Amino acid sequence: MKIHTFLFIYASVTVFWGVSWLLFPGQLFALYGLQESAALKYAGQLFGAALIGLAVIAWSVRITPASEIRRAIILALLLPKCFALLWH
Repeated sequence: MKIHTFLFIYASVTVFWGVSWLLFPGQLFALYGLQESAALKYAGQLFGAALIGLAVIAWSVRITPASEIRRAIILALLLPKCFALLWH
């Protein structure tokens, strides 16, 4: 898979989940068995905003030429996902 395609998929999935957390944090927390509260709703919205920020970074980086900065950004986007897979 080319890096352009990977970053497109990453940005698309991340913006989907970001918008979902931003608009529907209570319903998403209910999937985990948590009761909705103002603090959890706010935390979910902050998480959604952070995901949208990561999607914007991935979308912007996908069209840049190969460089050390691009490699560092891709590593920074990918490494937390790898850690999350190891701890599940």
